[in-house]
Amino acid sequence: DTGTVTDTATDTGTADAGPTDTDTHSEVTRAAPANPPALGPSLASLPQDDRPERLELALRHAAFAFDGPSFLSAQRAALVAVFEAYCGFGNLLQNQPSRLEIGIGIGCLVGAATLTYVAFRGFVRPRGPAEAHARYERFYAARREGLTFDELAATEAALETAARADRRRRLVGGIFGFLNFVAAGVLITLVARDSLDSRVGTSIATGTAVVGVLGVTALAIRGPSERALAEYRGR
Repeated sequence: DTGTVTDTATDTGTADAGPTDTDTHSEVTRAAPANPPALGPSLASLPQDDRPERLELALRHAAFAFDGPSFLSAQRAALVAVFEAYCGFGNLLQNQPSRLEIGIGIGCLVGAATLTYVAFRGFVRPRGPAEAHARYERFYAARREGLTFDELAATEAALETAARADRRRRLVGGIFGFLNFVAAGVLITLVARDSLDSRVGTSIATGTAVVGVLGVTALAIRGPSERALAEYRGR
């Protein structure tokens, strides 16, 4: 009779069933572990959370999109290199150049060589797209292996940092664009006062103004990471 009472209490779990066996009760009411695992759970267990899908799509767009600001920056460097070289040779190849003209010429040639390297790197392998592609590959592999909350948060933070870098690059380009306009005005003033050779001064002022236009144009073009972050946030 006692065994019958114990079975009834175990099956129904009612208070009227009488006393229950201690071992049976401990198996039914096993407590959950007090401490959660150290690593975050896989996001695959939360199908209602669409952030991983949206973030992967945004990262893919950032990795394979055309980087307009970087291209304009490389163009500016290439144009300035051309006019720096023209300035250098124009000052050094004069008849009996002064010490000032020799110094300016050497400085212009050094600047031309440096900017040529910068432009080459900007055209061949710009830094921003390379980092965006690596970020997309890491996140793609992490999703296939089981994405955690920590990895999702870290990738979101990395995308925000890249977007800020794109924005900062645009602003710096725009500021230098306005400064180029000022420099072009100064050069034209020096030419008008016969303080600078008209042929060299006018050519450099024209190139400086063109570089300024490219810099100001970059203000209106968002970088790939900026666009990807806005897409991810739904803006």
